[in-house]
Amino acid sequence: MLPDTIVTTVKDKPGLAQSGERLALELGCPFVARQDRSLQVLEREYGHKVTVIVGERRLSAWFGGWEFFFHPSMALLRLMNVLKGEKDRMADALQLQKGMSVLDCTLGFGTDALVAAFLVGPEGKVVGLEASPVVASLVSYGLGNYRFGLHPGLDPVKAKVLAGLPQAVARIRVLNVQHRNFLSQAPSKSFDVVYFDPMFRRPREDSASMAPLRGLALPDPVDEVSVREACRVARTRVVLKEGRYSPEFERLGFRVVSGGKYSEVAYGAIEV
Repeated sequence: MLPDTIVTTVKDKPGLAQSGERLALELGCPFVARQDRSLQVLEREYGHKVTVIVGERRLSAWFGGWEFFFHPSMALLRLMNVLKGEKDRMADALQLQKGMSVLDCTLGFGTDALVAAFLVGPEGKVVGLEASPVVASLVSYGLGNYRFGLHPGLDPVKAKVLAGLPQAVARIRVLNVQHRNFLSQAPSKSFDVVYFDPMFRRPREDSASMAPLRGLALPDPVDEVSVREACRVARTRVVLKEGRYSPEFERLGFRVVSGGKYSEVAYGAIEV
């Protein structure tokens, strides 16, 4: 059972209710008919913390006064910058090339996975692991149902990215699993690169909007066993994203390879 969570619908329609009931069964939590009640009223009546909302074309989660759902906006902006010749620090840290396979051990809302899937091209693949059942459901649904609108008059670079995103989405496989469990069973040298982007041990002061997400996701730190298994599974390197001055790099044996002078984040790597 998934505690402190219910599933409801954006409005009362039989088709949405059926979808909501199926999702609630998958998540192991109750389905509650909306009956024109506000999300705040549902919270007071049922005493839960997370409300998963099934809509016509969107799946979202209401938590801590914030609504979370999949949206490719940051991935779109980053990829536009890459096509304009700018660097993407994650792509550089992972040394992404066409045809590579990437294991993203901390999928979150899928921005890094989507960027990676676009850059590795048709012969590449990305597997995203997400321990939170709610977050995994939001991203899996979002990837499968988001419509990347192309229309005349778009900036040519943006149009090129939007045209390639549906194929990139198809290269991402989302798994609701704890990364340590997956890594322990994965064959050796089965991915080119393994990537960790956990919740920072020291939250950034300027990321107040991310604070509720720390409760929605599972904020467990990366442990030494997971890193050791990742080094076995990776063919080339294991990469960790953390705060610029985080002691996690030293604790887990990563050499910092990217950390701009004014950047709040850094990337560390273990070459295998």
